[in-house]
This record gives sequence, structure tokens and C-alpha cells, in this order.
Amino acid sequence: MNLEGDPELFPDSFQLIKAEASGRTSIETLNPKTLSPNWRNTLAETQTLGDDWLQNRRSALLSVPSVPSPESLNYLLNPHHKDAKFITIAWSKTLAYDRRLFQIRSFDKTPLHIQR
Repeated sequence: MNLEGDPELFPDSFQLIKAEASGRTSIETLNPKTLSPNWRNTLAETQTLGDDWLQNRRSALLSVPSVPSPESLNYLLNPHHKDAKFITIAWSKTLAYDRRLFQIRSFDKTPLHIQR
């Protein structure tokens, strides 16, 4: 990953949440083969699809391909869908970022080596 900006503004941690969906929860899958070849670099394309899915309440969950990890899936939750009530939070954890995963660059694009 490459982060741009002031490293002091980056969070030290993130929230990991395990959600569980019952068998009655509706799930739609976005097939990456239906996307343009450059979809990973075209934010507007996937945003438009997601906005349409959310607004039309087609399912409670939308399974989408992960940009950094094509073999992985991410799930988007539509809290306005009637099946959202079948999704529960099993647990949540606050985890620290492993700074080795990031190549942090300054405003002038110079790589920074930050120790916290």
C-alpha cells in the first residue's frame, strides 16, 4: 500500500468486525468479469454500481471483489434493506496497523521511514 499525506494524521489502529448473516439474508454478488478492464483504477465505475445497489435496496449484502487482493471478497451492508435485521455483530476488535505494510510518502512524494 502507498499512503500519501501527513503520516501523523494516519490512524494507529482500525476496527475489525465479525458480522454474521443468517441463511435468510439476501446477498448479491458483483462479478468482476462484468466490470471494465480498468475497474481497479476507476473509482466512479464501482461507486456508481454501489450507489445503485444501495438506493434500489436489491439485497442486504453486496459481495464485491477486493481491489488489493483479487482473490478476496468484501461485503457491503445495506442497512435500509429489510433483510439487514438478520445480520448480527459477533464481535469487534481494535487492532494496530502493522506499519511494515505501508510505504508512507510525504507531501513531496519522498518515502518516509517512521518509527512510533
